[in-house]
Amino acid sequence: MRIIILYSSFIKNLDLDRLGIHFFNSKGFETIILNVTKLVNKKYFLQASKHIDIKNEVFVNDYNHFNDEILKFYKDPCLIISFLHLNKNTYKFFEIISNNKMIYAQSLINVIPDSNFKKKSIFKKIINFKFKNTFFFINNIYYKFIKSKIVNIKSPNYFIASGKYSIKHPQAQLIDETSKLIWAHSFDYDQFLNVNRKLNKNTDGEYAVFYESPYPLFKNDIFIEGIENTLTTEKFYPSICSFFTYIEKKLNIKIIIAAHPQSRHLNNKVYGDRQIVNNKTAEITKFCKFVILRNSTAITFPVLWKKPMIFYTTNEISKSNFMTNNLSAFTKYFAKKAFNIDNNLDKLDLHKELIIDNSIYESYIQHFVKCKNFNDDSLWEIFLKEINEYK
Repeated sequence: MRIIILYSSFIKNLDLDRLGIHFFNSKGFETIILNVTKLVNKKYFLQASKHIDIKNEVFVNDYNHFNDEILKFYKDPCLIISFLHLNKNTYKFFEIISNNKMIYAQSLINVIPDSNFKKKSIFKKIINFKFKNTFFFINNIYYKFIKSKIVNIKSPNYFIASGKYSIKHPQAQLIDETSKLIWAHSFDYDQFLNVNRKLNKNTDGEYAVFYESPYPLFKNDIFIEGIENTLTTEKFYPSICSFFTYIEKKLNIKIIIAAHPQSRHLNNKVYGDRQIVNNKTAEITKFCKFVILRNSTAITFPVLWKKPMIFYTTNEISKSNFMTNNLSAFTKYFAKKAFNIDNNLDKLDLHKELIIDNSIYESYIQHFVKCKNFNDDSLWEIFLKEINEYK
């Protein structure tokens, strides 16, 4: 059987495990990636950096090309795994899959708190956005809930969920009574399991971890429609380094930088002489004292290992509704406030910030990581055991 992975971004090394590419190949499946980035977000496709070349990855040029690639496997056993969200830029792919009556699974396993988690009225959502983003929001509502019904988009045969919010998320509108719900867990829970099996000793001493975001230095994400960035290298890095220095002196602790997967720190010294660690966020989080972050899907790690979290903001971030809303979705969930590192640092109550609420952490796991008491199989092992074609 072939596995066709439908994806709309440049694949990073980390994604080879997250998307199941390594796993499916190891099980003898022919794994094909149909990358539709060029059609979903042309600006990102043209301007973002592509990191790696992958065997059997096809970059789709137009909708006819996509249809032709799908039809190559029409008569052969195959399963499409879609990582696309249904919106104005993607509905055509769902339409083509539906018209060709292809078997497909829809993944919604990496959800995080957002503005939809605690529902607001459409009126409030509109007034909280700039005109550009309001149009983007309304347009997507049309394609998700109206256009999809007009063109009769087929519900997925399988819907891969993690926490409870997976089936409350707006994208869950795709499923109906014919869709088989597969309860798995988030991408990062696999890493959590792997690290717990391997690492049982701390060799780094007393340290905290900073979860880096890609911008302002690395700009791939800002080419994605609907995303904006107001951070500048001239202001952000001196400010965050002053914040680190304050904490290091106050707590007699070092801060290690967990580099964002898109980051490429070669000879730059944006964090001074502090250690920068690539592709080992889970490993260094397990033994850290606490985590400093803004908003990140990697928040799963401090939650699972019960680490305190300090959320930060800046004057530049406060100028962006997009960045502020994303951050506030996290801070509201954890009943915390983001500390503005451009303010007087002595106003930071470290004692208060380093207290965790176990009930909130457990709630987060249930909502966003996993809500069923499965064994410790990997995400894709759970998936394969559940699909009929594999039995």
